[in-house]
Parts: sequence; structure tokens; C-alpha cells
Amino acid sequence: MLVVTALFGLFVIVPVVLGYAANVQRSQQKRAWYLRKYREVKSWTVVEYSLALFLGCTAVLYTVGTLAMLGLKLNPILSISLLSLTCLTALGYLYCYFDLTGKIKRYGIALKFLLGGITLCIATASKIYSDSGIAELTGLPPQDLPGAQLLLTVLLTPTFWLMALLPLAGYLSVALMVILFVRSMYRESPKQRRKGKKSSSLRDVSAVVAIPLCVLILFALTELLLSKHFYEKRLRQAIAFASFHLPGTYCGLPETKGVAIAPVTDGRAAIAIPDEKLGYLFEPIECKPAQRSKDDISALLNKVNLR
Repeated sequence: MLVVTALFGLFVIVPVVLGYAANVQRSQQKRAWYLRKYREVKSWTVVEYSLALFLGCTAVLYTVGTLAMLGLKLNPILSISLLSLTCLTALGYLYCYFDLTGKIKRYGIALKFLLGGITLCIATASKIYSDSGIAELTGLPPQDLPGAQLLLTVLLTPTFWLMALLPLAGYLSVALMVILFVRSMYRESPKQRRKGKKSSSLRDVSAVVAIPLCVLILFALTELLLSKHFYEKRLRQAIAFASFHLPGTYCGLPETKGVAIAPVTDGRAAIAIPDEKLGYLFEPIECKPAQRSKDDISALLNKVNLR
């Protein structure tokens, strides 16, 4: 399916776009029209730019989703990136639409205390679950792998932010939908029309679309990140990357490509073995690194002194 899409774009879409561009270049009337539109775009406000960005990302998301329904296989990272980008652009548009800058400044101190408390709770939860994840996936005490502790805490933090924002977003979306409905009814009232006050219906409709879309994307991202088939292999790879760096020869084992050792306490170590399905398998092993005799060390010191 990917090959068919690429060929269709190369031999159909690209020639059509190039042909239309050449047609515009030869037509003075069309060039003038595009120049006028370009000047209009340059005079847009921040709200209009954020709206255009949100609509563009939403169009890309639905296009890719349609291709996926037709059989195109998508990388999970690409899916998460598209969902996250669309959610962020929707939040950016809502921020500009409701003009929240002044409101945030007004309640800045209270918001700082609130966000500080939430951040502390999320950091604590991330540390707790990173330790339990290391113990579950490797069978080792988390304190034996400090690098993995740090990396998993960082990786789990965005997931816990999503889990914290999800119920808040659900309740706020209902309230905001009611506010937008009342606001649009007020703007369309005969009294406001007699005053000559006009509002952009596209902005209002886009805000109504952005609110539930954000909530749905947050639900989808949380469900995807919490699914075991998504996170288990990646967490195992992250643990191996963070803590397993020594070759098998460190513990007297034959050198094998992809296999790495992490020394722990009391003459023990853990070995990370590549696995196609799970990413890595972890096993504790006895490990006593080879030590030179006193005679060898003395001879080495004598060579150093002779220099």
C-alpha cells in the first residue's frame, strides 16, 4: 500500500501540482489573486494563525487515519506524534481563542502553587512506578540499576501528566461546551446584530471541534501508552540502554553481539540478552572479573617507574 501511495503521488499528484503552478505563473489574473491572498495572510492575527495551524494538523491527522483504514501500516511513534501535534495545536488555538494570557497573569500565584503540587505528586508517582517496572522486567533490585531508574522516571513522567490531565479535561470540556453554546447564542441574538457586532462563525465552530478532539486524543494517547504490548519492549530497551554497557567478556563469558553486562553488588551481575519479541531478556549471573596477580601488578609498576 505504501508503494502504491508513493507511486500515485509521484506520477499523479506531483505533475498536477507542477502543471497548476505553471498555469498560475502564466496568468496575470491568477498571480494577482494569489498575491492579494498572501497579503491577507500576512495581516492575520495570532488567533487566525493558530486556527490555520490547528486546521492543517487536523486535516493531516484525518488523512493519515483514512490511509490507515485503507491498509497503510503506521509506525506507533508516528501515530503518537501526529496525535500529540494535533492536540497541542488545538490547545494553542483554544488558548488564543479564549485569550487566557491576562487570566493566567491574574491568578498566577495560585496557578504556580497548584502546578507545583501536581508536579511533585507526578514526580513521586513516576519514581515509584519506575522502580516497580525495573523490578518486574529485570528481576533485579531497582537500586542496582541507577541509570535505568533515572531514565524510566523521565520517560514515565509524560504518561502520568496525561493521566492527571485526562479527568480534568473531561470535566472542563463539558463546561466549555456549555459556555461556547451560550456565547454563540448571545452573539447571534438580534440585539447584537442591531449593534453591528459580527463574529467569525469559523472560529466558534473550530473551538467547538477543538475541545472534544483534545479530550479524545488524550484518551487515545493514554490508552496506547498504557497498553503492555506498546510499553514493555520499549521499557526493556530503555533499561538496557541506560544500565547495560559492558561486554560479556567482563564476566568471563564469550563475546556475543548485542549482549551486555551490568555489574551489581556482591560479585554478581545482570546480563541483557537481545530478544526479537520482548527487546531484551534480563538474567542475574555470578560475575567475578578476572584479576591480575600481585607479580603481574608489580611488574607493571616497575615498567611505569622505569619510564
